[in-house]
Amino acid sequence: LSVEVFHAEESEAKEVIESAYNEVRRVESLLSRFKEDSQVYNINRRAYRKPEVIDQELFYLIEQCLIFSRKTRGAFDITVAPLMDLWAQAARLNFVPTETEIARVMSCVGYQNIILDKNKQTISFEVPLRVDLGAAGKGYALDRAAAILREMGLEKARLDFGGQFYYLD
Repeated sequence: LSVEVFHAEESEAKEVIESAYNEVRRVESLLSRFKEDSQVYNINRRAYRKPEVIDQELFYLIEQCLIFSRKTRGAFDITVAPLMDLWAQAARLNFVPTETEIARVMSCVGYQNIILDKNKQTISFEVPLRVDLGAAGKGYALDRAAAILREMGLEKARLDFGGQFYYLD
């Protein structure tokens, strides 16, 4: 994340930039599928066995992702982690996965297999899935960082999150 602020005193700029970074770290700690203390990591380990209670923020984000998945008829799917991992391994070992390997992995992909219970605020999986909120999470973290800047009274800034830009004006 790169944050450039305009029309702010240096001490104020440092404070708001640090707050934006802290918010991005908070969102990452919630959404990372790789950090053992994140909710997404725990969902991926336990939601197939039993419904997993998740906080309201994560529930909302997953709910929005599922709406987008339905609208795109699966072109956007937060359950593609096994497929991404297969192709990453193939690239590392310099091979192309076989159709059999791809079919095996695809049996554990499919947003339709996610069950959200709004009343209990739980998520569960009908098949062993792994959620990856990388694409949506990056945009969400960027939106949250911009919101923090606004809440702190900053009027002009440019945020760059690895090629995704947000202009506060």
